[in-house]
Amino acid sequence: AAATGGAAEGDDDDAAGAAKVAELEAKLAAGERAMHEAGKRFKALKEKAKARVEDKDNENKKLAERLAALEKQVAEGGGGGGGGGGGAPPAHDHRRRRAMGEEDHDAEDHAEGHGGGEDDGGDEPADDEPAEVDYHDPADDEPVVLVCSEETGWQASYEISLGAPPLRGAVWIDPRPVAHVAAFAPARVVLDAGTMAANVSVTCPPSETSATLEVEHDVTACDAAFALSPVRTLQLRVEATPQHAGHKKKHSMAAHNRAMELWAIIAGAILGAALLACVAYYVCLTRRRLRAYEIQQAAIVRDQVEAARTRLDDFQAPFAVISARDFVGLGCLRDHEQILDSGALRTFLSVGAVVRAKRAGSVFVFLSHQWLGVAEADPNDAHYEAMCRAVAAIAERRGVELEKLFVWVDVLSIPQLNRTLQSNAIASLPTFSAACDCFVAVAPPATHAEGHACDSKTFRSRGWCRAEMAAFWARRGRDDMFAWTGRGGDVRPVAPNDARLLETISVFEGEFTCCRLGHPDGEACDRE
Repeated sequence: AAATGGAAEGDDDDAAGAAKVAELEAKLAAGERAMHEAGKRFKALKEKAKARVEDKDNENKKLAERLAALEKQVAEGGGGGGGGGGGAPPAHDHRRRRAMGEEDHDAEDHAEGHGGGEDDGGDEPADDEPAEVDYHDPADDEPVVLVCSEETGWQASYEISLGAPPLRGAVWIDPRPVAHVAAFAPARVVLDAGTMAANVSVTCPPSETSATLEVEHDVTACDAAFALSPVRTLQLRVEATPQHAGHKKKHSMAAHNRAMELWAIIAGAILGAALLACVAYYVCLTRRRLRAYEIQQAAIVRDQVEAARTRLDDFQAPFAVISARDFVGLGCLRDHEQILDSGALRTFLSVGAVVRAKRAGSVFVFLSHQWLGVAEADPNDAHYEAMCRAVAAIAERRGVELEKLFVWVDVLSIPQLNRTLQSNAIASLPTFSAACDCFVAVAPPATHAEGHACDSKTFRSRGWCRAEMAAFWARRGRDDMFAWTGRGGDVRPVAPNDARLLETISVFEGEFTCCRLGHPDGEACDRE
């Protein structure tokens, strides 16, 4: 016989009871799987016993005749009258006294020890019984655990079932009374081929202490296989009422939770303080680095301003000019080195020298133009002729003779062969322009050596032209700025509100020939 258990349904509205029911249902499922395995083993034992019976056919027939006579006596009420729960079992049948640990007698010895007469309804002992059936130790199976507590209403139930129908008669199973258990219902379970399973209800009185008890069963069977088979261990766990063990456990858990919360708060406070300290240190360090960077940048700007002021205060290169009379007599624009060799250039090494020349009646004019070739400033002398007319117009406007009018032109006044001298002269452009009395942008319609048209619009797009105009405008203003475009035969003043003049501010957005050619031979960019 096999016993499996399942917890009685608790209160559905009680969350704790529902959880306990779920736990018991899981255990019940495990018990059912164990019962299924026990059924398989019992079925194997049954088949083995059946084989032995078939091998001894004559002995089985004789035993069947005796069994029939015994059942007839029981039916007629002979010796040892019937009891509750399906009647008394035959006195000669094998009895299993304990669920675990006790050693059974084999079928033949047990029958011989209980042979009797008419008084107790017995029959002659069986002479030939099957050999003892092998079975495994019930301790190998996990016990079925029943739980009785206040949550379950101090009740539990379990199921007793047979793994296979008995070959003969019935199986009687009696739970033995144990401490803390008020009653088993029913007190006796009778199973046969027609009734293979039955439920047993257990009721316990309320308990103030928890205990785990083993429930034992007495098994009586007509079939030797069931008499010799083990009964699975059944444990009854009685849990104390909540106001005792349960209350103490909850109180202990609450204290533990409060302690954990306190430690969490302390750890969070320490971690927060450390984090704030790290943030404060990082902020202070960043502010120090930022302050050091600002001081460094201020020093750089101060040095740049001082260097620029020094350059503006005096020339960084000789201020080379040519008189308007000699300029008109050149016949074309020539390089600085060619004019220098002829002795026509006049150089001023300081701003003071230029000021003294102005006091003596000299006038200085700054001529700006767009180069009409890559290597030559004016291949076809288109700009030279316009420059001569512009110089004459300025002389007339200023009322000065050509001998007293001095002209500054880039190709004549800036060295073209020596890169160092050229860089120094370019660095002095603001000072050169400030030293001049007027500025003339020479931009008549002309054709570039590469074939495209050049005029005042292309003049304003050139980076060098913008730099020269911006240098004069920044130091002298617009009043003495003029443009020669070839229209009208005279220079025209640059209007104070002329929006085109504002384009000159964007010097580095202007066009440079070196950039267009891709800086051949690794030459430095003019923007530098």
